[in-house]
Amino acid sequence: MTYSSSVWFDFTGSLALIVVLTGAYGFVKRRLFTHEQSQFLLGLAFGGVACLQMNMPIEPIEGLILDLRNVPMVLCGAFLGMRAALLCFVMAVMTRYGIAGLGMWAGIMGL
Repeated sequence: MTYSSSVWFDFTGSLALIVVLTGAYGFVKRRLFTHEQSQFLLGLAFGGVACLQMNMPIEPIEGLILDLRNVPMVLCGAFLGMRAALLCFVMAVMTRYGIAGLGMWAGIMGL
């Protein structure tokens, strides 16, 4: 099975957002922010990327929609702590609820 070049561009674009998060993580951690401030800022950043990835899904074949929203959520929970993960989760749930659609409840439960 061959994929069109647009699928590869979409996938690369989604991964580029993750790379931007690594830069944001390094920037915030190097600055003189308190631990709580850095968790809040990075939780917003990771949640924002999760929201962007939900609004820019990858469609490798017609009818199959993929997005990488769980990647920033898992990274946020693993490296930033409970406050940042909760903020990221709430942002992702609100975005998924706003998108609505047939798989909305399954998508929310999957988060």
